[in-house]
Amino acid sequence: MGLNKLLRLFRRFPKAEAAIKIMKCLHLNERRKEYKLTNRRVVFQCVPDTIYYGLMAVLIADITKRWNLKADLLIVRSINAAFGLSFFSELRRSSILCHVYMWQWLRLYGALWDRVAYWSSCWTHPLSDCLSLFRSYKTWKQWQGKESVLHEIIEGVRVGDLVIDSYLRFKPSPKFDVNDKFVWRILWQVYRDLFRSTKYFREAKPLAYFTSYSTYIDHGIAVRVALKEGVRVYSFGNFTKFGMELTNKHMTHAPNCEGYKKIFESLSMADQNKYLIEADVRLGQRLNGVIDAATAYMRRSAYSNNESLSDLIDQGFDGVVVFLHDFYDSPHVWEDMIFDDFWEWVTLTIERLDELKVSYYVKPHPNQIKLSDHAIDMIRHKYPHVRWLSDEVNNKKLVEAGLRVGVTVFGSVAHELAYLGVPSICAAKHAHSAFDICK
Repeated sequence: MGLNKLLRLFRRFPKAEAAIKIMKCLHLNERRKEYKLTNRRVVFQCVPDTIYYGLMAVLIADITKRWNLKADLLIVRSINAAFGLSFFSELRRSSILCHVYMWQWLRLYGALWDRVAYWSSCWTHPLSDCLSLFRSYKTWKQWQGKESVLHEIIEGVRVGDLVIDSYLRFKPSPKFDVNDKFVWRILWQVYRDLFRSTKYFREAKPLAYFTSYSTYIDHGIAVRVALKEGVRVYSFGNFTKFGMELTNKHMTHAPNCEGYKKIFESLSMADQNKYLIEADVRLGQRLNGVIDAATAYMRRSAYSNNESLSDLIDQGFDGVVVFLHDFYDSPHVWEDMIFDDFWEWVTLTIERLDELKVSYYVKPHPNQIKLSDHAIDMIRHKYPHVRWLSDEVNNKKLVEAGLRVGVTVFGSVAHELAYLGVPSICAAKHAHSAFDICK
């Protein structure tokens, strides 16, 4: 199954080696002279996943051979090894179990790698780790008196959003609670990773760092420290922008869409018409229940149910629909999310709509994990008057029933509704930020 997925991933590179195409995307060919004058080392995230193992192994083998470079592997397994703060959770995060688990992946890479850049979970720096424990406690206490920690910076690196996302994911919890001791535990790992990554990137000065994602502290700290130290960083977490170079101005693997409108307007009229026709076909297919590349993460389409919504029509439905997100997913994968988490966003939205006496419904995300059911139960208890829609309701049918406005943070539903003639309100940068289809 994993091999088939890997082969499908490389089908976009016909008539040439996959690695050569990837390297062209990363501008390595144009920088060959520069490589001869600098340190001959690159670093790759060691991801315990068969797909990323295949990708990274291909890259390591070809890049190191083609330019006579050495490859380091960076192991970020720490907080992400378990959920919660129990004894067994901490045992899973321990240095011993981390080494036992990750050595099988290191052996898979065989002779391709030269050394381990650093382990996020290890005890090779006991004095630094003890100091980090003290400093993290002090920071945790300082954070408790603040309204929001979203933009907090530690040692010149913005970490607030990474801490929030990691808390939501690995607590797990639908809402961020700065007073929770688990925040202290996350901050301790933040300080440990800041020390290890700064020491490595500053001393080794690798030519480039190749990572899977940029979210959560396990991925994000290394990414941001590398960028701070002037190391080029490439992420493979987004298949719409495969091998995307991250920068200090755009540190997330979500695509930077600010220039989309200018890019489109710079095209010839013939190309504009060609792409509009192609987009029309693809969106039309999606709204008929097809899961395409942009929605490949979905278990089922939000447009697969064609049951009539005659009951809503009979009620004179003409209101707003709040489209929920998975509460435990990373809310800051898109930049400039103006709330700490999805819980704060939806509760403020509900209260504001109530205050304005606007008719509205709330619809759960069709791809949410099971834990989100608990979050929805909490919302139902907090706001018993809220009217709910099934997550299986076809959004196209909602428009036919009289939907006036959709409310989301950064969901693809925004451009889907725009295609159907309905505006939306967002709360972060998103794929449509360059256009006027969203408020």
